[in-house]
Amino acid sequence: MAKEKIFYDVVYDRLGNLTDDAFYVKEMENTSNLCRYMDLSELIYLIQEGILEFKQLALFDDPNENRIFLSDEMTEDYYEENKSEMDISYEGFLGNVKSLLTIDCLKIYALCFTLNCDDQYMWDHYIGKQIMVRVKNIESLAKSFKVENEPNPKIFIERIEYIDSKDVQKAKAALNEYFKHPYLTAFIKDEAYEKENEIRVMCQVDTIYEGIKNLNPVVAASLPPVLKISTAPNIFIEEIVLSPYLPESKRKAIRSVIKSLSPHLKVSQSRVESTPNLYKKILQEIDFSQVLHSESELKIKELGVHRQITINHDGTYEIEMKSE
Repeated sequence: MAKEKIFYDVVYDRLGNLTDDAFYVKEMENTSNLCRYMDLSELIYLIQEGILEFKQLALFDDPNENRIFLSDEMTEDYYEENKSEMDISYEGFLGNVKSLLTIDCLKIYALCFTLNCDDQYMWDHYIGKQIMVRVKNIESLAKSFKVENEPNPKIFIERIEYIDSKDVQKAKAALNEYFKHPYLTAFIKDEAYEKENEIRVMCQVDTIYEGIKNLNPVVAASLPPVLKISTAPNIFIEEIVLSPYLPESKRKAIRSVIKSLSPHLKVSQSRVESTPNLYKKILQEIDFSQVLHSESELKIKELGVHRQITINHDGTYEIEMKSE
């Protein structure tokens, strides 16, 4: 009989602090300044229906989700180190790994939050989002979930671990953990994304489809693209912040819509200065007195100095004179 020490599914159990429906790391209990950037339709759906939609990992924008530490070289090294425990050829092992990756991308559902609240980098990154919902803390978010599905899915909240996929030792350690806990993949990303400072909420699909321990690709492909999880927004929402990119007319309209749905919710304007306004300020500080106008062309005299402009992620900037 073939040995099966690697290809199995387990209940994700790295997290230990339990509320009614969600697990989270105890040290994160009082974590504040947590938020989610969203568009207006998602916010309305959340407030009016009390629903948060968890999306399949396969549908996430990042093509490296679930794959960052599983290069062919890495899987070959892993096989060589563990082949004594596996009664299978490398070709069979590699085929199983690829199948496992495909299935995991379909059966793992997640929702993204960040510790970068009202942050210039994040607003620019999520330029299409008009809303930022600030969460009271991790515990309030966990307690807000009212999972009524039968059988109940379990929900896990954890910080993203950012690893250097080129660091062989760390990548191998991550790979080993992945085979022990397949759901760990939802909480690992390449360090290139470290500035996002992300916290994820993940749903175990296997606890919804009870009895399915090893989903085959056909069954996995038939899973719904999103899971609708009931939640109580009044429990976890601290504040709703409007994008700095919204014009005044739209801010008033959106504020009015939110207040009509839930009058008690606090709605405020982002403290981040939008990039266009920032550029206007910079231009006001640049000396254009040496610019000459003519009917046919615009000529700029050669100046002995020029200005170097540095824009920081928090929206501040410095203008420095540089000699040629």
